[in-house]
Amino acid sequence: MVWWLACASAPGVGGDAAGEVVFEADDTAAASADTASDRDTASGDDTGTWSPALTDFDLRRAGGHDVVVQQDTVSAGGCSFDLVRYSPTSPIAQVVLSHGFLRAPDHMADLAGHLASWGLEVVTPQLCHSSLWDADHEANGVELAALADELGFTAPVFMGHSAGGVASVVAASEGSASAVVTLDLVEFESLAASRGAGLSVPVWGAFGESSSCNADTSGLDAVSASGGLALRVVGADHCDFEGPTDSLCTLFCEGSSAFSDSEISELIRALATAAVIDVGGLGDAATWWSAGSWYEQLRAEGRLEAL
Repeated sequence: MVWWLACASAPGVGGDAAGEVVFEADDTAAASADTASDRDTASGDDTGTWSPALTDFDLRRAGGHDVVVQQDTVSAGGCSFDLVRYSPTSPIAQVVLSHGFLRAPDHMADLAGHLASWGLEVVTPQLCHSSLWDADHEANGVELAALADELGFTAPVFMGHSAGGVASVVAASEGSASAVVTLDLVEFESLAASRGAGLSVPVWGAFGESSSCNADTSGLDAVSASGGLALRVVGADHCDFEGPTDSLCTLFCEGSSAFSDSEISELIRALATAAVIDVGGLGDAATWWSAGSWYEQLRAEGRLEAL
């Protein structure tokens, strides 16, 4: 469940000061997630292997953590960030989740709430250079690294959609990071590829179908340069990687698919969640990304393609 404790509704998130439930956690997943992510009771050994692995569960469904959602303003690196915090009980990893060009934190609310329901602490900042009159993806990345430091995050996962993916790669190259997850990254003058080539942390890239909106999967070179792993979510368009989306995106970028928008969005959220859970030490991203049971099932169903 996600609870909203501020006086006004968070962008893209329902709720009020009375603590209205705005995301419902699945009961079965809730029991699994709460048990597996409790480091005091979960079965483990000195190698950091925990049982059951969270990535064995269906990550397309909501996890079991209660989540508090709060707005905040934090200054770092010369940027005054308006941001939304998603704070679960017993967080296992930290995520800085960035929106795309001309977008906002509310467009990442669905993914942020889902990640937090699986025990991942998430912040969604409003980037300071994401407008028609001020588009500086490198500065966004440098400032994101400063924001993570200001928040006291130790080696967070930097995750971002479209141009937010470029900023996330830059942020990881600037500061301390444990991984990068890009969501239909759109490259800008080879910035992500050049910064990604020097990264020593895992990089995962999920892409939609090639189109003008993702510059014909231009971000693939950046993931490849970093030695990362890339997948195509079959039938996904650029708007499927944010949520809730709006007519500004769908007017230009909405595609068609044999799979429903909800099925595609759920799979994208599962891939992102698996990558961060891997970093948190409670699962193996390969289960969903490259060689595991979920990956093989989804490939057999025609929902995923390796790139």
